[in-house]
Amino acid sequence: MTKENDQYEIHRQERDFLLQGAVWQDSLLQSYRTLHTALQAILLAIGIGVFAAFLSAEAPPFIDCLDKGLAPSIYFILLLLFFISHLIISSKMRKIVIARGRDVDYWHRAIIKIERNIPAEFRHFSKFKIEQTMKRAKNGGNFNFKVIAENQKNFLSDTIGGPEYTDDFVDNILGKGRGHTRKVVDEQIFCGITFFWSVLVFMALIALKIAIEVS
Repeated sequence: MTKENDQYEIHRQERDFLLQGAVWQDSLLQSYRTLHTALQAILLAIGIGVFAAFLSAEAPPFIDCLDKGLAPSIYFILLLLFFISHLIISSKMRKIVIARGRDVDYWHRAIIKIERNIPAEFRHFSKFKIEQTMKRAKNGGNFNFKVIAENQKNFLSDTIGGPEYTDDFVDNILGKGRGHTRKVVDEQIFCGITFFWSVLVFMALIALKIAIEVS
């Protein structure tokens, strides 16, 4: 019995180490998201300012020495440059965020696998992830509710040890791919910002065409 308790303690310590690793990776993920959001907010604010100046038809001081008719074109070029910067930053940061999210998933899978070797009452992380996935499945998420329900007992039963879980097995139960929160934060919000930028540039293009025709 003492030997078994020692083994449980070793597995619990390993689980605690893996939890710390998951927290570390998740912290990095949130940092990249915050940085991405801040950069996009700054670019969008500048873009709106340039667009407002474009509509005001007031040439900036550095154009005084040039033809006043160049002001709309210069504003449009500036707006276009900021829009391109937005697209480049979004593309690069999206790859970084998705890669960091996969790192977090790796630690989550490792935690669930190690919790298979400790008593059920200590499998808190597995219980949380299963409950989370069950709720998503009930709300119409992209999960196989029947498979999750059938295998729930395997995670939370009193049986200790047994065959090692594969990554595919864990993914099928917990739902492979990004969850609802990740899709909203990492994809939908920034797609919305890109759409807003597109509308801004399109409106500026129409205004530029009108300004050229009037002049």
